[in-house]
Parts: sequence; C-alpha cells; structure tokens
Amino acid sequence: FLMAAALERTLTQGSYVDAGRAYLPGEVALTKDENITYLPASEFQDPAQGTLLVTNYRVFFHPTSGGDSIEFPLLAIESMEKISPQANKSAPGYGVRFQLKDFRNFTFASPTDSATRAALLAKIQAAAFCETSGRAAAEESLRKLFAFEHFKNSSEAPVRAPSTTDRGWRLHNVEREFQRQGLDMKKWRFTTLNTSYELCDTYPALLAVPAEITDDELRRVAEFRSRKRLPALSWFNRRNHASIVRCAQPCTGFVKRSDDDQKMLAAVRKTAECADMLYIYDARPQRNAMANSAKGLGYESEAAYEPCKLTFLNIHNIHVVRESMMRLREVCAPSIDDQKWLTNLENTQWLKHIRSILLGAQAIARLVANGSSVVTHCSDGWDRTSQLTALAMLMLDPYYRTIMGFMVLIDKEWLSFGHKFHQRLGTFDGNAKDDQRAPVFVQFIDCVWQMLQQHPCEFEFGESLLLEILTHLYSGCYGTFLCDSERLRVETGVVSSTLSLWAAIEDHYERFRSPIFDPQLDIMYLNCNMRHLAFWTGYYIRWNPHLTAQEEIYDRTTKLLDICQKLEAKVKSERH
Repeated sequence: FLMAAALERTLTQGSYVDAGRAYLPGEVALTKDENITYLPASEFQDPAQGTLLVTNYRVFFHPTSGGDSIEFPLLAIESMEKISPQANKSAPGYGVRFQLKDFRNFTFASPTDSATRAALLAKIQAAAFCETSGRAAAEESLRKLFAFEHFKNSSEAPVRAPSTTDRGWRLHNVEREFQRQGLDMKKWRFTTLNTSYELCDTYPALLAVPAEITDDELRRVAEFRSRKRLPALSWFNRRNHASIVRCAQPCTGFVKRSDDDQKMLAAVRKTAECADMLYIYDARPQRNAMANSAKGLGYESEAAYEPCKLTFLNIHNIHVVRESMMRLREVCAPSIDDQKWLTNLENTQWLKHIRSILLGAQAIARLVANGSSVVTHCSDGWDRTSQLTALAMLMLDPYYRTIMGFMVLIDKEWLSFGHKFHQRLGTFDGNAKDDQRAPVFVQFIDCVWQMLQQHPCEFEFGESLLLEILTHLYSGCYGTFLCDSERLRVETGVVSSTLSLWAAIEDHYERFRSPIFDPQLDIMYLNCNMRHLAFWTGYYIRWNPHLTAQEEIYDRTTKLLDICQKLEAKVKSERH
C-alpha cells in the first residue's frame, strides 16, 4: 500500500514514466530489453512477451499485449539461476530464473545470445548484491542502496525542516517508554556506559539496570556474557514491580562463575514484590545449551544463582528454522499439491516452531503477571530472545497492541537490541546458501498474526499492517531494517539519510486502523493448542494465482461502516 501511495504522489507531480510504470523519487533505469518473454510457473498461464526494465530499485516486466505487469524489488531477490534453451524446452532462448525471499519465482528468457543475458545479470548483480569484503567497502556499498537515493530525491525527506530529520527514527525513547511503564527509579537506574556503544556494540545507547549495580560491576558482567550482552531491562510491571530482563548466555563453560553476574541477577530478583524466586528462561533446547558449555559458553546453574528456577524452552535455532522455511517454500511455491497439502504442511514443522515460541512467551507473561521477574536469553540474545520478550510484552501491555505501540515494540526489542536484520535477511548478499540467513522476524510476525486470529478486537491494527511491514523487510525503500544494530545505523548514515517506515505508516495511520478495535483485556493469553493455530495463507501463498484471497474482516467491516454512515446521512437528509 505504501509504495502504491508513493507512486500515486509521483504521478501527480509529473514523474517520468517508462514501460508503463512511474518512477519513484531517486529511481533511475539501469537497463531495458524490449524483447523478453515471461515464462510462468503455472501450466494454466501462457508465456507473455514484453519489456523488462531494471532500475536501481526493482525489476519490472510490462507485457506488450497488456495484462498484469510483474515487479519486484532488487533486495527481494534471494538467488538468480541461468536458464539455457537445452535446460528449458519452453524457453525461446537464454534466460534467468529469479527466486525471491517472499516465495515468488519468475523466469524470463531472451531470444538473443548468452552474452545479452550475461550483461543483464551483471547489471542486476551489481545493483542487488554486494560483492565486496571488509567493513569500509560494505558501508560504501550500503550507501549506494536505493533507500539513500530515495531519501535525497523524495518530497517526504524533511530537508527544509532540520528539526524533523529524525522523523520516525526516534519513535522509541528509552526514558520516555520506561516512564510510561511506571519504572521504580529507586530500584532501577539508567546507565550511560554504552553511550558510545563501547560496553556492548549491539545494544542500545541507553540501558536500564538494577540501581544497586555499579558501572564497574556492569563492565565485569558484560565480560561474562556472550557478545558482552549483559542483562538489561525490557519491561517493568508497575502493579507488582516484576520485570522482563534480556541478555545473552553466560560464559560459564563447565565450572566458571562470576560473582558480579550472580549479584546482578539477584538484584533483578529483589526488585519484584515476589522476590523469593528468580525465573531464568533459556530459549534453547537443553542439549544445545550443554553443547555450548564445551565452547566456554553455556547456561546458569541453579545452585550458583539460587534461589532461581532454570527452564529450557526447546525453541530451535536459526539453522533448524531456516530448513523449516525452505520446506515450507517447496510446499507453497510454485504450485500446491492439494491432495497432500496437510501432510506436506505438517512435514515442514513450521507451525510446531510457531507454537513453541508462543508457549515460551506465554509462560514468561504469566510469571510476570503474577509478580515474579524473568530473565530470558538464547545464545547471543538477538534472535529467539527478541521473539520471547516482544511477544510476552504484547500479552502483558495493551499499549503494544496499538499501531504506535507496536512500532515502538519492534523498534525497541528488535532494532535497538540488535537483531541482525542484515545477516538474517541476506540484504544485498548473493549467497543464498549463507547459513546465517533465517526467517526469525517473519516467525515473530506470524506469531502476532496468530494473536490477531484469537483476539481481533484487542488490536488497533489488522493483517494489513503486518503484511506492510513484511513487504518492506525486502523493499529497500526505507532504512528501518538495514544494518545489524543501532550503532551501525547511526554510523553508516542510515538514520540521517534514509526514510523511516514508521513515519510512512504514521502518515497513513487510518489506513491501517482496525474498525473492530474494542479492547477489553489488560492481559491477553492465547490457546496454544495446535488445533487453535492456523497457517497464514494471506502471507505465504498470497501470490498463488489460483488462490482467491478472502476479504479481510477489517476491510469488510470498514465497507459496512461506510455504508451505514451513508444510509444514516441519507435518512437525516430525508427528514429535513
């Protein structure tokens, strides 16, 4: 929706149009071929001839005979595969198959020779993927992304109002957010140790920590935690002073201990009204945590941190989740086997992984609601930890179920606390087999969608907002999901030189507002039985040409309300 709105604005401003498509601000053509054939994956669709246009933002195909055009952002490309006439009998010549990160697949062929295809591939390769190594070269390539050009040329860029240049980028203010939560400043304090990101380069600049822990102790605690990701406050319960604290795994090995780390977790326990027990929720399967002990890492000992209760949540790591997503892709695209659909879906284990995340988040939420503090972590504290803290906070705090609150939640628990969006999404990385890629954030949004299905009236937003956010994971128009940490987004100029997705959503707030929003619950729990979880067809197979998308309840309700208002207006006019 946001891109359609941007294109509509450019057309009204007299934007340049090529191959039947208006250019976005900052978008320039890289190459164009007017003799291209599109080869659909479905046997029920015919090949189409037309023009293929490649810009610094997207690939666009416009059929000569009319019909639906095809377009996709360069950053959405997962892999490209060369197609020869010998390999594909239906191809009129040399071609290329694009596999996208959103499950779409497109194949284009040209009757010309392989040199023409090579030139086309080289243009796309240079624009979509970074082939350089080293931090300086990578940062230089980052600044060539379309998001930077879009900002420079967009009327949305606040160039005439310097005071608003951070619009959307300062949505989450640490002190303001904890003030909203009612943080007890007698038991907690803010530390500026990480202002220059020297304490932990993947953490936010400002952290909330127990008041009794000194800065020197914080430094030693950071040394004892993986990646120096020390325990930091995520959420505070004003009713019972219980808290959610996040961190990375401790560097315990088999026998190592840290008095400072033990003191810090004891301080977390004592801040809550129910201070007789601290609960530590390790997201990993126990065998994985034990295996990490051999590497000098590991998990907390109940004896060393007593009184505490350690629980392993058995949520699998990025490698297992990536394999599950790959199997899901095979089930959903390019075609669906209706006869074996349920069996194939079960074999992906996707919903099983979703369920384990929701169960873990709900267990955390129940404890905090009942007055006990929880410390949670996975291995490095930037994948499963973000899933657990954010989902638990959605269950506990109605504010995060509003549009503004949900954006703050993502900004806070995912962006500020260093989820590795760059690595997990494979941003301008041509290696589709990179073992650091994983759909961790997609899992989180899927979990939120499951919540929406069970409690639709508790959320100010609906499915359309979730789809918009996932669309812009790979669009490259906004800088929101670029880089792996707050520090890198500041240092590389992403914050100062790209538009924020949150600002764009704010501009179209009413478009995403649910007409059935009627919150009744303060704390919201789910039924996590498998029969109550659903497969999200509206996202995973929304591109399937044989799927007729069901009209979203929010859109249907909006239309009904609009009809009611018109009828009421007509009745009033008739009375007069």
